Amino acid sequence: MKKLLFICLMTISSLFVFADTIICFSAHANESMLSTTGTEITVYLVKQVGGRAWSKSAVTAIYDSKEKTIKVGKFTYSINKNLAYGQSDDGRGEYMYVAGDYYFNL
Repeated sequence: MKKLLFICLMTISSLFVFADTIICFSAHANESMLSTTGTEITVYLVKQVGGRAWSKSAVTAIYDSKEKTIKVGKFTYSINKNLAYGQSDDGRGEYMYVAGDYYFNL
């Protein structure tokens, strides 16, 4: 029992002992379940503020190429082609992709 307990304490972050039963929880298992797969990218929140005036704010997002999504904070958005791409009079026109209100190029 002591040897098993020693090994458990070396590799496990939480340990509970009930009678003869040892229950261990790994911090590493929780970390892998909570981690986000993807690449950190910069996206832009682009809003029309009046007439031909546009506001643009840089935001960090996680790009998931497998799911074709970005995650900004707690929210996940599907990526689509930006229909305004290439329009010089539109503040969103320089970005090929859009997800929610976020515009970006890959």
